[in-house]
Amino acid sequence: MMRKEILSITRVCMQHISHVRPSTTVLPQCTRQLAPRRLFHNTGMRAYKDDSNLRSVSTVQMSWYRVGTAALLAGIITLSFVAVLPQAITAIEGEALDPAPKEWPRPWRKQYRVYMYSETHGSRPQELLAGAEALLKEILAAEGYDATDLDILTMPTPRFDGKSQEWISAVANLVTKCGDNWMALEGEEGRGGDKALEYYARALDIHTGLDRHTSAACKGMAEIYLARDDLTRAKMFASIAVATACVAQDPHTVIPGLSEGLAQNDGEIPIEELAIAAEAVAPSLCIVRPEAHQRITTAYVNAAIDLGVIYSRLNDDQTALRVFLSVARLYSVIRNISGGEIEALERFGGFHPQYADEARAKYYVSETLWALGHGEEAVQWARSAYDEAMLNYLVDNESVEVARTALKNIAIMCGRLGRTQEAEDARKQIVKVQPNPSLKPYRWFLGYQL
Repeated sequence: MMRKEILSITRVCMQHISHVRPSTTVLPQCTRQLAPRRLFHNTGMRAYKDDSNLRSVSTVQMSWYRVGTAALLAGIITLSFVAVLPQAITAIEGEALDPAPKEWPRPWRKQYRVYMYSETHGSRPQELLAGAEALLKEILAAEGYDATDLDILTMPTPRFDGKSQEWISAVANLVTKCGDNWMALEGEEGRGGDKALEYYARALDIHTGLDRHTSAACKGMAEIYLARDDLTRAKMFASIAVATACVAQDPHTVIPGLSEGLAQNDGEIPIEELAIAAEAVAPSLCIVRPEAHQRITTAYVNAAIDLGVIYSRLNDDQTALRVFLSVARLYSVIRNISGGEIEALERFGGFHPQYADEARAKYYVSETLWALGHGEEAVQWARSAYDEAMLNYLVDNESVEVARTALKNIAIMCGRLGRTQEAEDARKQIVKVQPNPSLKPYRWFLGYQL
């Protein structure tokens, strides 16, 4: 009796393992109970024999049911991972580049992050402009503005009473982004940036504070006025860009005359007062000092470079050289930082240089040295700029433009220094370095060319 109970239990267990009914073939009782015919499917393995009282059991076949189920689950997990991972990366990188205000609804924050990510990953100006305008119109409609007239340039300057400075500043930044993309489009079409200038001015109408977004709008205006040779206005807006970016990255920065104005105007300050105070301190603020253990941001470094270019155009070459050398030294400090990744993130986590930025800084050093009469050093820095740019010329047209311009200057400088063969070699090399039409066009304002 005990044997029958044990065999019965064994049979039930084997059914659960195989998920298949035991064979009904007439076999000895113990054979049917101990060895179901289809315990394993499709293997070609032979069942065992019991020499005493068991007949040969038919070929057993291994079941692929479990293997198939596991593969299916693995496929579903993989597809989910592939679908979710890019979105997660987009959200993380976009938030790191420029975080959206916490008061914004989740859909707005998501669109803002996606825009910031797309801007640094090769999206075309038309696509970026459409994305910024769509989010801007959605925000204006939600704030009660007439949905039939949401043109930010023609409508009255929107006001957002009761909103935080961070909230308003982010809206102004969207307007600035529209200006950035219009400047890229107008540059491609050979126009002078009129539409972009309107967007930048409207962004400053919405918000003018000591933050990175005010810096971005002023930087755009400075570039346009520089391209138009209006150096007075270019210097004014570039000085504001440097001052506001410097305060944004280091709130302890003191700019005389601004604290009272901010207190009187609820966190904002008239652009005229800001310009006077910024121009007074800009020559010292625009010198990048990575060894001072201050936090360095992209907005600050780009604004400093632009102001250095304007100083060079105003023939203040000594100040311009100090700016360009300080930026070139910044890249060396980052590469040779001794504190490892943690210190690098703390000090330079807000600095996201583009491919051509280091080569461009070296190029500006070269031109300024030449203007100051240091010919040999100028040629060396131009060659360094060319070498740096050629590291990325296959993937970045701005690097191509830096390389080509550096070669042109090398040819001119070597020719004037009597090094004829080197000048000829540089001219031949220029023909071999051409932009890639499949990549986005460059938008780069030269300080001056020889």
